[in-house]
Amino acid sequence: MNWFKKLNLILLFGMFILYDSVLLMYLMTEEFSIMILQRFCVSILILSFISNPILLILISAYRTELSSFNFSLRIYAFFPIAFIFCNTFLAMHPKVMKFLMFFMGLKDTREIYKLTLCVFFGKYYMTVFLELFIQSWVIAYNIIESKNFNFNAIIYVGTVILFSILLGVLRYFDANKIYRDYVIEYSIDNPDLDGRLIVETEESEIYPPSDGTGVAYKRISYDPKGDEKTCAVCLENLIKGDIALEINSCGHQFHENCLIKWFERRPICPLCRIQH
Repeated sequence: MNWFKKLNLILLFGMFILYDSVLLMYLMTEEFSIMILQRFCVSILILSFISNPILLILISAYRTELSSFNFSLRIYAFFPIAFIFCNTFLAMHPKVMKFLMFFMGLKDTREIYKLTLCVFFGKYYMTVFLELFIQSWVIAYNIIESKNFNFNAIIYVGTVILFSILLGVLRYFDANKIYRDYVIEYSIDNPDLDGRLIVETEESEIYPPSDGTGVAYKRISYDPKGDEKTCAVCLENLIKGDIALEINSCGHQFHENCLIKWFERRPICPLCRIQH
Protein backbone atom coordinates (compact mmCIF):
# COMPACT_ATOMS: atom_id res chain seq x y z
CA MET A 1 0.00 0.00 0.00
CA ASN A 2 1.46 3.36 -0.99
CA TRP A 3 1.98 6.31 1.36
CA PHE A 4 -1.06 8.21 0.04
CA LYS A 5 -3.48 5.40 0.94
CA LYS A 6 -1.88 5.00 4.37
CA LEU A 7 -2.23 8.75 4.93
CA ASN A 8 -5.95 8.52 4.12
CA LEU A 9 -6.47 5.83 6.74
CA ILE A 10 -4.42 7.69 9.36
CA LEU A 11 -6.43 10.87 8.77
CA LEU A 12 -9.71 8.99 8.98
CA PHE A 13 -8.84 7.23 12.24
CA GLY A 14 -7.42 10.47 13.66
CA MET A 15 -10.66 12.32 12.88
CA PHE A 16 -12.72 9.56 14.54
CA ILE A 17 -10.74 10.00 17.75
CA LEU A 18 -10.81 13.81 17.55
CA TYR A 19 -14.56 13.95 16.96
CA ASP A 20 -15.38 11.56 19.81
CA SER A 21 -13.09 13.51 22.16
CA VAL A 22 -14.62 16.90 21.29
CA LEU A 23 -18.15 15.45 21.49
CA LEU A 24 -17.46 13.94 24.91
CA MET A 25 -16.03 17.24 26.16
CA TYR A 26 -19.13 19.13 25.00
CA LEU A 27 -21.58 16.65 26.52
CA MET A 28 -19.79 16.69 29.89
CA THR A 29 -19.38 20.46 30.22
CA GLU A 30 -22.40 22.06 28.57
CA GLU A 31 -25.99 22.36 29.75
CA PHE A 32 -28.86 21.38 27.45
CA SER A 33 -32.09 23.36 27.29
CA ILE A 34 -33.93 20.05 27.00
CA MET A 35 -32.37 17.37 29.21
CA ILE A 36 -33.62 14.44 27.13
CA LEU A 37 -31.53 15.68 24.19
CA GLN A 38 -28.38 15.38 26.26
CA ARG A 39 -29.33 11.87 27.35
CA PHE A 40 -30.04 10.95 23.74
CA CYS A 41 -26.60 12.14 22.60
CA VAL A 42 -24.87 10.37 25.49
CA SER A 43 -26.75 7.15 24.69
CA ILE A 44 -25.63 7.20 21.06
CA LEU A 45 -22.04 7.90 22.11
CA ILE A 46 -22.07 4.96 24.54
CA LEU A 47 -23.62 2.74 21.86
CA SER A 48 -20.86 3.65 19.41
CA PHE A 49 -18.24 2.70 22.01
CA ILE A 50 -19.70 -0.68 23.04
CA SER A 51 -21.33 -1.91 19.80
CA ASN A 52 -18.20 -3.43 18.24
CA PRO A 53 -17.00 -5.27 21.40
CA ILE A 54 -20.51 -6.71 21.87
CA LEU A 55 -20.61 -7.68 18.18
CA LEU A 56 -17.32 -9.57 18.53
CA ILE A 57 -18.60 -11.43 21.61
CA LEU A 58 -21.86 -12.45 19.92
CA ILE A 59 -20.16 -13.70 16.75
CA SER A 60 -17.42 -15.57 18.62
CA ALA A 61 -20.06 -17.18 20.86
CA TYR A 62 -21.50 -19.00 17.84
CA ARG A 63 -18.13 -20.08 16.44
CA THR A 64 -15.90 -20.59 19.48
CA GLU A 65 -14.07 -23.84 20.11
CA LEU A 66 -14.07 -23.20 23.88
CA SER A 67 -16.46 -24.80 26.33
CA SER A 68 -19.36 -22.66 27.53
CA PHE A 69 -17.73 -22.30 30.97
CA ASN A 70 -14.34 -21.17 29.63
CA PHE A 71 -15.95 -18.84 27.12
CA SER A 72 -18.06 -17.20 29.85
CA LEU A 73 -14.99 -16.67 32.03
CA ARG A 74 -12.98 -15.11 29.20
CA ILE A 75 -15.72 -12.58 28.41
CA TYR A 76 -14.83 -10.62 31.56
CA ALA A 77 -11.26 -10.13 30.37
CA PHE A 78 -12.16 -9.83 26.69
CA PHE A 79 -14.72 -7.02 26.88
CA PRO A 80 -12.47 -4.30 28.40
CA ILE A 81 -9.60 -5.28 26.08
CA ALA A 82 -11.87 -5.29 23.01
CA PHE A 83 -13.43 -2.00 24.17
CA ILE A 84 -10.02 -0.32 24.22
CA PHE A 85 -8.77 -1.94 21.02
CA CYS A 86 -11.93 -1.22 19.01
CA ASN A 87 -12.12 2.44 20.04
CA THR A 88 -8.42 3.11 19.45
CA PHE A 89 -8.63 1.29 16.09
CA LEU A 90 -6.07 -1.34 17.09
CA ALA A 91 -8.68 -4.04 16.41
CA MET A 92 -8.76 -2.93 12.78
CA HIS A 93 -5.28 -4.34 12.33
CA PRO A 94 -5.60 -7.98 11.17
CA LYS A 95 -2.88 -9.21 13.55
CA VAL A 96 -4.63 -7.64 16.57
CA MET A 97 -8.01 -9.03 15.50
CA LYS A 98 -6.44 -12.48 15.21
CA PHE A 99 -5.16 -12.17 18.80
CA LEU A 100 -8.59 -11.11 20.09
CA MET A 101 -10.47 -13.89 18.34
CA PHE A 102 -7.95 -16.61 19.18
CA PHE A 103 -8.36 -15.60 22.83
CA MET A 104 -12.10 -16.24 22.48
CA GLY A 105 -11.55 -19.60 20.77
CA LEU A 106 -12.37 -18.56 17.21
CA LYS A 107 -9.64 -19.92 14.93
CA ASP A 108 -11.22 -19.83 11.47
CA THR A 109 -8.92 -17.28 9.84
CA ARG A 110 -11.41 -16.43 7.10
CA GLU A 111 -13.89 -15.36 9.76
CA ILE A 112 -11.20 -13.19 11.40
CA TYR A 113 -10.62 -11.47 8.06
CA LYS A 114 -14.35 -10.72 7.76
CA LEU A 115 -14.56 -9.46 11.34
CA THR A 116 -11.67 -7.04 10.77
CA LEU A 117 -13.66 -5.44 7.96
CA CYS A 118 -16.91 -5.62 9.95
CA VAL A 119 -15.45 -3.67 12.89
CA PHE A 120 -14.20 -0.94 10.55
CA PHE A 121 -17.52 -0.54 8.76
CA GLY A 122 -19.38 -0.66 12.07
CA LYS A 123 -17.34 2.21 13.49
CA TYR A 124 -17.37 4.12 10.19
CA TYR A 125 -21.14 4.11 9.70
CA MET A 126 -21.92 4.49 13.41
CA THR A 127 -19.80 7.65 13.56
CA VAL A 128 -20.91 9.10 10.23
CA PHE A 129 -24.66 8.49 10.38
CA LEU A 130 -25.54 8.33 14.08
CA GLU A 131 -22.93 10.55 15.70
CA LEU A 132 -21.88 13.04 13.06
CA PHE A 133 -25.24 13.46 11.34
CA ILE A 134 -27.88 13.02 14.05
CA GLN A 135 -25.94 14.33 17.05
CA SER A 136 -24.68 17.39 15.20
CA TRP A 137 -28.27 18.42 14.48
CA VAL A 138 -29.27 17.87 18.10
CA ILE A 139 -26.30 19.83 19.47
CA ALA A 140 -26.75 22.57 16.86
CA TYR A 141 -30.36 22.93 18.05
CA ASN A 142 -29.14 23.21 21.65
CA ILE A 143 -26.54 25.86 20.74
CA ILE A 144 -29.14 27.96 18.90
CA GLU A 145 -31.81 27.47 21.58
CA SER A 146 -29.49 28.35 24.47
CA LYS A 147 -27.70 31.10 22.48
CA ASN A 148 -24.49 29.93 24.11
CA PHE A 149 -21.77 30.24 21.45
CA ASN A 150 -18.90 29.62 23.83
CA PHE A 151 -15.50 28.02 23.23
CA ASN A 152 -16.80 24.43 23.47
CA ALA A 153 -19.57 25.14 20.97
CA ILE A 154 -17.14 26.74 18.51
CA ILE A 155 -14.71 23.80 18.83
CA TYR A 156 -17.50 21.27 18.28
CA VAL A 157 -18.95 23.03 15.23
CA GLY A 158 -15.45 23.45 13.78
CA THR A 159 -14.72 19.74 14.26
CA VAL A 160 -18.00 18.76 12.56
CA ILE A 161 -17.19 20.97 9.56
CA LEU A 162 -13.62 19.66 9.34
CA PHE A 163 -14.74 16.04 9.67
CA SER A 164 -17.46 16.51 7.05
CA ILE A 165 -14.96 17.95 4.56
CA LEU A 166 -12.50 15.14 5.24
CA LEU A 167 -15.21 12.50 4.79
CA GLY A 168 -16.14 14.05 1.46
CA VAL A 169 -12.51 13.91 0.31
CA LEU A 170 -12.03 10.34 1.52
CA ARG A 171 -15.32 9.33 -0.06
CA TYR A 172 -13.98 10.61 -3.36
CA PHE A 173 -10.92 8.39 -2.96
CA ASP A 174 -13.15 5.54 -1.65
CA ALA A 175 -11.82 5.04 1.88
CA ASN A 176 -13.80 1.80 2.22
CA LYS A 177 -11.93 0.20 -0.69
CA ILE A 178 -8.60 1.56 0.57
CA TYR A 179 -9.14 -0.12 3.93
CA ARG A 180 -10.37 -3.38 2.37
CA ASP A 181 -7.29 -3.49 0.12
CA TYR A 182 -5.07 -2.84 3.13
CA VAL A 183 -6.57 -5.75 5.09
CA ILE A 184 -6.31 -8.12 2.11
CA GLU A 185 -2.71 -7.16 1.34
CA TYR A 186 -1.62 -7.42 4.96
CA SER A 187 -3.49 -10.68 5.51
CA ILE A 188 -1.86 -12.36 2.54
CA ASP A 189 1.66 -10.96 2.57
CA ASN A 190 2.60 -10.50 6.22
CA PRO A 191 4.46 -13.45 7.78
CA ASP A 192 3.62 -12.32 11.33
CA LEU A 193 0.17 -13.84 10.96
CA ASP A 194 1.51 -17.42 10.98
CA GLY A 195 0.20 -17.91 7.46
CA ARG A 196 -2.57 -16.22 5.57
CA LEU A 197 -5.77 -14.98 7.09
CA ILE A 198 -7.43 -16.01 3.86
CA VAL A 199 -6.53 -19.68 3.84
CA GLU A 200 -6.53 -22.25 1.09
CA THR A 201 -8.17 -25.62 1.55
CA GLU A 202 -5.73 -28.51 1.56
CA GLU A 203 -8.27 -31.10 0.44
CA SER A 204 -10.26 -31.01 -2.77
CA GLU A 205 -14.03 -30.87 -2.75
CA ILE A 206 -16.40 -32.39 -5.28
CA TYR A 207 -19.58 -30.98 -6.79
CA PRO A 208 -22.16 -32.45 -6.56
CA PRO A 209 -20.96 -33.98 -3.27
CA SER A 210 -23.63 -36.68 -3.12
CA ASP A 211 -22.34 -39.20 -5.64
CA GLY A 212 -18.63 -38.39 -5.70
CA THR A 213 -18.52 -38.33 -9.50
CA GLY A 214 -18.77 -34.58 -10.05
CA VAL A 215 -16.15 -31.88 -10.64
CA ALA A 216 -13.26 -31.78 -8.15
CA TYR A 217 -12.05 -28.34 -7.10
CA LYS A 218 -10.14 -26.61 -4.29
CA ARG A 219 -10.58 -23.26 -2.59
CA ILE A 220 -7.67 -20.81 -2.95
CA SER A 221 -6.74 -17.22 -2.23
CA TYR A 222 -6.30 -15.77 -5.71
CA ASP A 223 -2.75 -14.58 -6.39
CA PRO A 224 -2.13 -13.58 -10.02
CA LYS A 225 1.26 -14.47 -11.41
CA GLY A 226 0.93 -11.90 -14.17
CA ASP A 227 -2.08 -9.99 -15.46
CA GLU A 228 -5.32 -10.45 -13.52
CA LYS A 229 -7.63 -13.09 -14.99
CA THR A 230 -11.32 -12.70 -15.70
CA CYS A 231 -13.93 -14.94 -14.11
CA ALA A 232 -15.66 -16.55 -17.11
CA VAL A 233 -19.00 -16.68 -15.24
CA CYS A 234 -19.49 -13.03 -14.20
CA LEU A 235 -16.87 -11.55 -16.61
CA GLU A 236 -15.30 -9.51 -13.79
CA ASN A 237 -11.63 -9.61 -12.89
CA LEU A 238 -10.31 -11.85 -10.14
CA ILE A 239 -8.47 -9.59 -7.73
CA LYS A 240 -5.55 -10.54 -5.52
CA GLY A 241 -6.93 -11.88 -2.23
CA ASP A 242 -10.32 -12.94 -3.62
CA ILE A 243 -11.57 -16.33 -2.44
CA ALA A 244 -11.56 -18.35 -5.66
CA LEU A 245 -12.22 -21.94 -6.69
CA GLU A 246 -9.76 -23.78 -8.91
CA ILE A 247 -10.87 -26.87 -10.86
CA ASN A 248 -8.31 -29.61 -10.26
CA SER A 249 -8.17 -31.16 -13.71
CA CYS A 250 -7.83 -28.02 -15.84
CA GLY A 251 -6.63 -25.38 -13.35
CA HIS A 252 -9.23 -22.78 -14.38
CA GLN A 253 -10.15 -20.35 -11.61
CA PHE A 254 -13.43 -18.58 -10.84
CA HIS A 255 -15.07 -16.57 -8.07
CA GLU A 256 -16.35 -18.97 -5.41
CA ASN A 257 -19.99 -17.89 -5.58
CA CYS A 258 -19.94 -17.76 -9.38
CA LEU A 259 -18.69 -21.33 -9.82
CA ILE A 260 -21.05 -22.82 -7.23
CA LYS A 261 -24.04 -21.15 -8.91
CA TRP A 262 -22.78 -22.43 -12.28
CA PHE A 263 -22.44 -25.95 -10.90
CA GLU A 264 -26.06 -25.82 -9.72
CA ARG A 265 -27.06 -25.55 -13.37
CA ARG A 266 -24.34 -27.62 -15.07
CA PRO A 267 -21.55 -29.52 -13.22
CA ILE A 268 -18.91 -28.78 -15.86
CA CYS A 269 -16.07 -26.28 -16.23
CA PRO A 270 -17.50 -23.02 -17.63
CA LEU A 271 -14.47 -22.65 -19.91
CA CYS A 272 -13.75 -26.23 -21.00
CA ARG A 273 -17.43 -27.18 -21.14
CA ILE A 274 -16.29 -30.71 -20.38
CA GLN A 275 -17.21 -32.69 -17.28
CA HIS A 276 -13.90 -33.57 -15.61
